[in-house]
Amino acid sequence: MAKKKKNSKRIFNIDGTIYLLPSGKGLFKPDDVSVDEIIISRHFLNGSFNSDRVRVQPFYSNYLNQSKGKVVKILKRFSSNFIAIVYKKKDTWYANVDINQPKNIRIEDTKISLKQFDIVEITMVNWNAGRRRAIARIIKIVCHHNDGKADLKFVTGKYRINDSLTINKKNLEENIFKEKINASVKRRKDLRSLETFTIDPIDARDFDDAISIEYDKSRLFIWVHIADVAEFVDYNSQIDKEAMLRGNSYYFPERVYHMLPRILSTKYCSLEPNVDRLSLSIKMNVDEKYNVTDYEIHETVINSDKKFSYEEAGSILDKNEESDHTTSLHLLDKITDDWKRKRIQKGGFEINTSEWKYDFDEKGIPTKYSRKKTNKSHKIIEECMLMANKIAAIYMKDNLDDRFNHMIFRNHDIPSLVNEQRIRKIFNRFKFNPESKHEAISSKDIHRFLLETKYQSLKKFLSISILKKMKKANYGLNSIGHFGLGFNLYTHFTSPIRRYSDLVIHRQIKGILRKIQKSKIQTTLNAVEAANQGEMKSSFAEREYKSLKDIRFLMNEIGNEFEGNINDFSKNYIHITLDFGDINGFIEINTLRTDIYEISNDGTRINGRYSKNRYFLGQKLLLRLDRVDFMHQRSFFLIRKIIQ
Repeated sequence: MAKKKKNSKRIFNIDGTIYLLPSGKGLFKPDDVSVDEIIISRHFLNGSFNSDRVRVQPFYSNYLNQSKGKVVKILKRFSSNFIAIVYKKKDTWYANVDINQPKNIRIEDTKISLKQFDIVEITMVNWNAGRRRAIARIIKIVCHHNDGKADLKFVTGKYRINDSLTINKKNLEENIFKEKINASVKRRKDLRSLETFTIDPIDARDFDDAISIEYDKSRLFIWVHIADVAEFVDYNSQIDKEAMLRGNSYYFPERVYHMLPRILSTKYCSLEPNVDRLSLSIKMNVDEKYNVTDYEIHETVINSDKKFSYEEAGSILDKNEESDHTTSLHLLDKITDDWKRKRIQKGGFEINTSEWKYDFDEKGIPTKYSRKKTNKSHKIIEECMLMANKIAAIYMKDNLDDRFNHMIFRNHDIPSLVNEQRIRKIFNRFKFNPESKHEAISSKDIHRFLLETKYQSLKKFLSISILKKMKKANYGLNSIGHFGLGFNLYTHFTSPIRRYSDLVIHRQIKGILRKIQKSKIQTTLNAVEAANQGEMKSSFAEREYKSLKDIRFLMNEIGNEFEGNINDFSKNYIHITLDFGDINGFIEINTLRTDIYEISNDGTRINGRYSKNRYFLGQKLLLRLDRVDFMHQRSFFLIRKIIQ
């Protein structure tokens, strides 16, 4: 009798690069761009570190609609040198290069005098594959723990963010850029006499965009002017290669690491007032109902009349203060109000989040937190830039021909199946009935839910909670639409000084305007990857910088009380976010009233089995800070009382 063949499915291993996420998981990006990214559990990282080349064995989950896998082999280490924080445990020194690193790193005996939490540069001596500890040697002390810039030095060292050193200084001489401006002016549309102004943060270091408005009894035009960086940065030049490598600029309170050389970022590309500057400008024809009925794109030369801060422009709008631009500002306020209302009606939603700034003492410890305030002028700029980005995407799509295989889109996909279910559970927790009960959740549902939330602090928490359950926006060669904005087609056009994706879009638009041959136009595949990598690195670096500052602040606040909301539950912890500074922390479940606590089936509460105590998602608590773990950037709180 013939043997029955076993049903077997061959599993193919995949090579690619691993990136460690703040959650401790890994994000695996295959070399083959047609293969989906794979999530790697911390337990399956197999000792791989950030940016290592690895081989992964995938296993798929149709229910979760996502791919998972495990690292089966490390093909090549990204680096053997790291910036690390050292700490002493018993009589042994260890190095931390990441709070979620997959194995401990022991420091071999050294004569260097170390203090707890100093920042050092290390080199790996023995990775000890398959074992729990690697061994490293200290190269040098970067700075001591109480150095005012210790956090900045650690974060920028960890993510390899630094100043450009490889560009030949001869390529940065001012005469080169002055000559480019003078040579270009004659063939451009001259808008130097047009009323033009910028509105930016008071501490802005570069100025990508400016706006103008033309109006009389019969017509209305809005111009959005964007710095024409592509005129100064040739494709595949040394400046371009470095910009692509960075992907974007990196912003920290102490300083900025510019994507472009400083002379371009802050001077010749920056749309400063009272100087001639080159721009790529979108002219929008606006009808009496404030609809954009037509548009044109031009290479222009402008001369901005005024540099407003958001505070200055907001004061003019709120207090009707006198200015040469008061009438224009009020008209722009009225038009962009209408644009925002229509955008949200069509499917966009508004996330209620806060940005914080802080003052430091000489040791880099925050002494004062303050919430960044917004006003009407923020909305003017945001809506004008959204409209310009949307128009740029439409223009590119309409003008794709045999010279262009792809363009760069800014995509925001719909929530995954599992995250849609989590969002529905939040809706149910707050007794909200979405319109799309039997269909996929719409952005309109999310907007209406947040709009109907009564308490401002709860609205902020729910905004963050829902945002975490959505997919991240990213760049792609094909458009899948932008869920959060409600746009079917979208790109990034408005920030070429600080985003590489925008610079590429500018080159392609200029290629269309000038009818440049295909061979002279930049291909987009590598640019998409550079833009996505730069954005991810920037997000991780800025998040870790804030986490370090928050922990330093809390180290001096032990025993003090704070108000906060519950934002999640896990096996051993209640996760909370403080109202103050949006600082995240934990409540250990074993510190609650003696009982056995279980997470509800819908994940929105924990229940005491015997005491009937319940703690809910979104619940507001009065908390006391119990202790702080600097090494793992964690803070632990005790519940004083339930507020609501």
